[in-house]
Amino acid sequence: MESKDRAVSHYAFRGNASGAGGTLTEVKDQSVGKIIPTYAASSLPVTGGRSRSEYPGYKYSANGLEIFRSGPITTHAETMENSAGDSITSVSAEAFDVWVYPSFEIPYLRSHLQAQSTTVEGMANIRLGNCVLNEIRLGSNVVKVELDLKTFSECDSFEEAIKGASSHRKSATGAPATGGSKGVIVSDIVAKLIPPDKAGDEITVVDNRIYWKNFGWIIVGEILISRQYRRLTMIRLELGSPIKGSIGIGETESDGHWVP
Repeated sequence: MESKDRAVSHYAFRGNASGAGGTLTEVKDQSVGKIIPTYAASSLPVTGGRSRSEYPGYKYSANGLEIFRSGPITTHAETMENSAGDSITSVSAEAFDVWVYPSFEIPYLRSHLQAQSTTVEGMANIRLGNCVLNEIRLGSNVVKVELDLKTFSECDSFEEAIKGASSHRKSATGAPATGGSKGVIVSDIVAKLIPPDKAGDEITVVDNRIYWKNFGWIIVGEILISRQYRRLTMIRLELGSPIKGSIGIGETESDGHWVP
């Protein structure tokens, strides 16, 4: 491409990652309207490059109650070029020892997406990278997590991703992927969630979601897929009682396309 043309037509990168953060609306029947800050986040400029953020860990309290704490969190977004001249965007987020009141814990998780551009005008191919989440601790109970790292590492185009999302969820639970009416498919990268044998009615598993009594919903490995981007959230908490709010842990987003 001639240099004079590049001022108009160019490849637009997108790579974002966040470790953990969210909002609280209520703590023990008292409205709070608080934000749990995201201290470790990375974002690429439209031109690509490298962005990295690290935070040693932090605690957050509201109304005198410790709500959230974490160990080290690292996020990373970077663009590289392969031998064919294609651009690779790698986006990752890692979090250690995340704890949420009263006793939700994750020892370690990693979210990872990769987008590969082509030298031909068009959208990037976006694939699942090296994601990790082995267990979720709910008090004295442990829910084992088995991830499906194959389906969305083999779906490059949006059309392939739609088929992959549908076959993945059908093969796991018999239910199809949801969404699509607004150009976004909601699916997940969970192969299986295995609750403890003696959890009783305290823990309920539905597809990639866990309901923990007196806590709320835990959504695992949620992935949003459109023609323009994919966004992976390893853990999304929808807290119900005695704390109300939403928390996201280990989130990555990637995209790339030629403009105009």
